[in-house]
Amino acid sequence: MAKHGSVSRVPGVLKYRGGYASATNTPDLTVAPSGIKKGDAWAVTDAGSFFAAAVEAGDLLIAVQDNPTELGHWTVVQSNIGGAIVDADFTGADGLLLKTGSGAYSLVKVKLDATAAPAVTDDSGDGYAVGSVWIDVTADKVYQ
Repeated sequence: MAKHGSVSRVPGVLKYRGGYASATNTPDLTVAPSGIKKGDAWAVTDAGSFFAAAVEAGDLLIAVQDNPTELGHWTVVQSNIGGAIVDADFTGADGLLLKTGSGAYSLVKVKLDATAAPAVTDDSGDGYAVGSVWIDVTADKVYQ
């Protein structure tokens, strides 16, 4: 292939254009955008919205067509998982995760392989609470 000057854009390749401040729509990507090409990409620098989608700092906005004018003309790549529940959020042994409210969760201890009924000493000091489950596999009984 012959080289004819510099290559400014290769089809199918992302071109990082810089940061995008969603609170101020800077640079303008939603109201009156101009010159945006398929593959142009911006990293979100603050929490806010992009068209009707919530975005957070670190998300990546990628134009999927030239001159995008709506959310469907973009791919929004989440770099964070706000609100995700991960193993490190909880301590203790086996348990069940119970949703107790909007964005609120509680971990309750369970015993799924007991060979006897729970004793008087198997209580909150051991991590058991309302919602806990104890299954005595020998007597085929469930305690809640």
